[in-house]
Amino acid sequence: MENNKLQRAADNIRILAASMVEKAKSGHPGGAMGGADFINVLYTEFLRYDPDNMAYPHRDRMFLDPGHMSPMLYAVLSLAGNYSTEDLQSLRQWGSVTPGHPEVDVMRGVENTSGPLGQGHAMALGAAIAERFMVARFGEWQAHKTYIYISDGAVQEEVSQGVGRIAGDLGLANIIMYYDSNNVQLSTKVEEVDKEDIVAKYRAWGWNVMEIDGHNIEILCDALETAKMVEAPVLLHVKTVKGKGYDFAEQDPSSFHGISKFDINSGEPITKGENFSGVFGDYLCEIALKDKRICAITMARNDNFYLEKWISYYGEQLGEENLYIFLDGKDQILPKNAGKANITLCEHKEEEMTKGDRTRIAFLN
Repeated sequence: MENNKLQRAADNIRILAASMVEKAKSGHPGGAMGGADFINVLYTEFLRYDPDNMAYPHRDRMFLDPGHMSPMLYAVLSLAGNYSTEDLQSLRQWGSVTPGHPEVDVMRGVENTSGPLGQGHAMALGAAIAERFMVARFGEWQAHKTYIYISDGAVQEEVSQGVGRIAGDLGLANIIMYYDSNNVQLSTKVEEVDKEDIVAKYRAWGWNVMEIDGHNIEILCDALETAKMVEAPVLLHVKTVKGKGYDFAEQDPSSFHGISKFDINSGEPITKGENFSGVFGDYLCEIALKDKRICAITMARNDNFYLEKWISYYGEQLGEENLYIFLDGKDQILPKNAGKANITLCEHKEEEMTKGDRTRIAFLN
């Protein structure tokens, strides 16, 4: 397929991933948007499978390790006809076929259930060993590739050490592992907590490592073509941008973990230079002004930032009785006019708060 068509298809995956998360008001769009180029190239040009029979026994397997990147997988499989628009709109909803972390569903193209980081590529290692056993027992007609998608978080998990060593020691040339290295983890940059040489580590274990740009279609195609011919497990150490497609994500991708970048009131995308946390802070204050029973609001993440935001910008209009935060529900800072007995901690109790994931409000009785 021509590169411009591949790029357009990848952009569609990005848009679908962002739209799914925005519709659910919950989820992780950034990693899915950053991995769209690879997942599109893989399914369009390299992965051997039968769209009319996803259980085809000699298909290549693709194991997704970071399950929170499920929108990327659902999006590419929807382009193959395995999920409907309605399915995508039901992301992370009770009883839907598109849960927040994928659950094995071979007929739709989901090879593994993924939860804890590291678990997915450990499953893939077992599948790759099984494939080598089948080839040794019955012949090369059983051969197929095992593709794996991992992230910075998976590499940090100790289970990855065992996977890497075993695959290298056994010389599992049927493994091609895509390492999405966007240098972002839960609350900071990877380099601030982990400075090990990943490339050197995998090479020491016997892997063939290629360092490539994850957003260059031609380079991705060349790397995958080369990887198929290597007689060793292959690690594609790929540099990507989390939230690829958003200007501000490319400026500061570390702020793009599990957050929807849309104005909560208007639904419009926040443009370059605007502060998402500020927009959400405005929304929280709007609610606090409507209901004088509210004495505190907290977010599960970045509590210190929100506390600073409230004090700096909203002290005058809210009054000091509102300038109190529950830090993750533990270190309770109470207003002067409220004893502990008069505080209740609520989750998702107010209709107005449904647009704010992980938000908690403390009310005065």
